[in-house]
Amino acid sequence: MTVLQKNHFAETDRRGISFICSLAQLATLSTRRWTREFAEKVGKAAEKDEAYQQVRKELEQEATPPEGKQRMVRKIRSETWENGLLYRKGRLWVP
Repeated sequence: MTVLQKNHFAETDRRGISFICSLAQLATLSTRRWTREFAEKVGKAAEKDEAYQQVRKELEQEATPPEGKQRMVRKIRSETWENGLLYRKGRLWVP
C-alpha cells in the first residue's frame, strides 16, 4: 500500500523511469489515517508507557507557555503530537 498517486510522479523518460518531482509535491501528501480501533489500542498502551507520557507532557508544556508569558525559544524536537497520537521523526510511536 502506498500514499503516492500518479500525480506525484513525473512523466516517465525514454527508459521508462519515473521519479518524485519535488520535495514540495512530497510535502503535500496527507498523513496516515489509522482506524479508530487501532488508535484506541495505541492510546491504552500509551497510558502505561512512562517514556511516552513524559514526551507527551513535555510537548503539551511547550505548546502552552505559562500565563502572561510568551515563549521566546522553542526546542527543536523530533516528536510531534497529532490527532491524539505521538510521532517520532514522522513515524507513529507505538508503546
